[in-house]
Amino acid sequence: MELFNGPCGDLMGRISHAFDAYVGSFGEEGELPYLMELKRRHSYRVREEALAIALSCGVEGEDLCLAFSVGLMHDLGRFPQYRLYRTFNDSASQDHGDLGAQVLRSELNWLKDHMGDRLWSLTLSSVELHNKRVLPDGLSKEEEEFWARLARDADRLDVYRVIVGHLERGTIRTVIPRLVDVSSPPSEELVQELLTRRSADYSMVKSLGDLLLIQISWAYDMSFQWSALQVLRRGIVHRIGRFIPKTKGSLSVIDDVLNCLDRLSNASIGAYRPSCAGTLAI
Repeated sequence: MELFNGPCGDLMGRISHAFDAYVGSFGEEGELPYLMELKRRHSYRVREEALAIALSCGVEGEDLCLAFSVGLMHDLGRFPQYRLYRTFNDSASQDHGDLGAQVLRSELNWLKDHMGDRLWSLTLSSVELHNKRVLPDGLSKEEEEFWARLARDADRLDVYRVIVGHLERGTIRTVIPRLVDVSSPPSEELVQELLTRRSADYSMVKSLGDLLLIQISWAYDMSFQWSALQVLRRGIVHRIGRFIPKTKGSLSVIDDVLNCLDRLSNASIGAYRPSCAGTLAI
């Protein structure tokens, strides 16, 4: 691909090498533990989603390197998190966005000399912020908020792919082994939280139905037209919704999410617009 030629291609190569070498250091007898290997593959796919979103917005030049970087590096903290705590549950261990930023500063800070101050700073902030339920006030909309939201959209698009795959193969318990209740409908408390606030905390999850409804609600916070179109074209909401026990409340949330996606997908081509859950305006 042409976008990998020249100085940007060279920088992408350095970033890839840094990522692969760091992640490879967690190998045991030459292989990563299974769940770490899944995160490695996820990181590669999020890199591709991030580049696709960036291209849909007309991003060019070194900013394509930045899209490559924030996509590939977004889950860097998952690897030390799993080694230290044997879980990917942030509430039971450590925030993996914060941990990823720490890894960049302490283990991969030599990349700053190759990336320059701007790309390095935006990679750090995007890695740190990509998993936060609410982005903090005071971010520059054209820079910090744009790239953090790009990382969030790219990450969620691939997590959707993973979740749908496990649901349809009947293997969802392999990725959520601690969630015992797989048959109850979403709680009314969760439904009301999603309909009023359009987000909810994972502490409210008591069943698989709760978890899946929260994951569908991520679409409220999609920020790019391309992302919304992919969710619709891939049939994500309907494919996950099939596995949620049907109640008036759960169907209301699903309909509301679809309406939100329709509005964002009908924005002008390449648009970056306020998500249904936020007040962003560029």
